[in-house]
Amino acid sequence: FSLGMVILLGIALVVLIVGVLFSIGAIAKNVIITIITGAIGIILALVALYYIFLLFLSPYVLVVNDSSILKAMKNSISFVKKNMWKVSGLSTLLILIGLGMGFIVGVANGILSLLIKGTAFQVVTSVITGAVSAYITIVISAALMLYYSVNARQS
Repeated sequence: FSLGMVILLGIALVVLIVGVLFSIGAIAKNVIITIITGAIGIILALVALYYIFLLFLSPYVLVVNDSSILKAMKNSISFVKKNMWKVSGLSTLLILIGLGMGFIVGVANGILSLLIKGTAFQVVTSVITGAVSAYITIVISAALMLYYSVNARQS
C-alpha cells in the first residue's frame, strides 16, 4: 500500500506541474510563452513516464526481496535499466495477451447475447468477464514476479 502511495503521489505532483504549465501557456497572450510552457510540460511528462516505467517492477521487487519501499524502488530502477528491452518486450507481450483475451471474451459475450436474453445474460457474462479478468491479473503478476525473481538471482 505504501509503495503505491509513494508512486501515486509522485505521479500526482508531475500531473499538477504539467497542468500548471499548460494553464500558464493557455492564458498567456504570447505564442512564445505558450510554446515554451507546452514544450517543458511535454518533456516533463515524458521524463515522468520513463521513471514510471523504471518503477514498474517495484511491487515485485518489494515482495521477492522483502525489502523496504525505497530499496525496492532503487532495485527496480537498476534492474529495469539493465534489462530495458527484455522488460519492455515482456510487458508488451503481456499487454497483447490481455488485449487478446479481452477480445475473445467480447466476441463470446456477443455470441452469448444472441443465445441468452435478459438477466441471465448479464449474470453469465459478468461471471465470465470477472473470471477472465481475475485470471489475467494473476497471470500477469505471476509472470512479472517470476521474471524478476529468476533474473535478479542471475545478475
